[in-house]
This record gives sequence, structure tokens and C-alpha cells, in this order.
Amino acid sequence: MAPPVRWAKASMGTTTARCGTVGRVINAYLPLSLPARVLQALVALFTSARFLVEGESMAPALGSGQSVLASRPRLPWDPDYCRGDVVVLRHPVWSDRIYIKRIIGLPGEEVRLEEGRVYLDGAPLDEVYLDGPPSQRKEYDREWWTGTDEYFVMGDNRSDSQDSRAFGPVRRQRILGRVWLRCWPPRAWGPVR
Repeated sequence: MAPPVRWAKASMGTTTARCGTVGRVINAYLPLSLPARVLQALVALFTSARFLVEGESMAPALGSGQSVLASRPRLPWDPDYCRGDVVVLRHPVWSDRIYIKRIIGLPGEEVRLEEGRVYLDGAPLDEVYLDGPPSQRKEYDREWWTGTDEYFVMGDNRSDSQDSRAFGPVRRQRILGRVWLRCWPPRAWGPVR
């Protein structure tokens, strides 16, 4: 029996380093092992929850009406979330609101937005996942500092995303999981990057 659909709202409103997960470790050490790949896929499938995307804040990576699978809370041996990961999270103030966003800033970083560009600790962020040059409203030109367990998240469609620019960094406990697969509709099936 498939897990229940949980509604996630991706609502209105040169650092590309990625850290590892259990799956990435398996890929590194067993790159050609089919049984390991099957085991990895089964574990991921049975430890995931399904969410429905509403809105265009994560376009072009995710579109309204698509369903995604997100791996559930982290296991002790699985490292923290990484920059560039797409995550499902609860709004920091209104717990009934669930969003899908991309992690931009990691714990302990200074995040600065200036003229549509993101700077982390003073260095510009290379955002290869954006479709075209970044755009955002001038009122978002400001700085934030993330705490030891906080992440700065933003939608890929910056002009139509309510994210950390509006509600600030998000505590790790508010993150429900990492999105790893678009599973509906069939023509959109594939990994989320």
C-alpha cells in the first residue's frame, strides 16, 4: 500500500560543493554493483514520503501538480543536508504550512543578497540549477546569519517564492526530508537535482 499523499506547498510569494549521503557513499564504493543499487532504491523508497507540489516557486526544477518523494528524517550515519538539496519543510511560524525549497545557506554562514545575486561569506554562489539569471525584488537586498542548526532556503523561481528571505533561516528540526524523486506525472518522472 502506498504511503498517504501529504500536501506540500511550494507557494508564492562558485559554491556547489555537495556532501555525501548513504546513497552517495554506496555510489562511490560500489559504482557497478546492481544488487547494491537495487538495495539502495528499496531503502530510499520505503523510507520516503510523498508530497504534492502546489505553485511555481521551484520552477523549473519542480512544477505545480507534480508529486515528489522525500527521504524522511535523517539516520544517525547519514550526514547533514547539503547546499543545493531540495527539501520539504514546515514554515518556521505556521506549522500547518509545508514548503518545498532549495538549501542555499548552511549552518554558521553569512548569506547576503545583493542585486539578485547570493553571496555566502562574501563569495558569490554559482547557482547552476536556476533557469536564467537570478531575479528578485530590491527589498530583499540584505544579510542573514544562520545559527548552528539553521539553513537558509529559497525557491528557484525567486520572483514567485516565499522563503527565508521572508521568514528567515529555518531550524533543522523544521526540515521534513530531502526531495529525491519526481514520481508523478509519469512524463516528469526522474531524480530531483
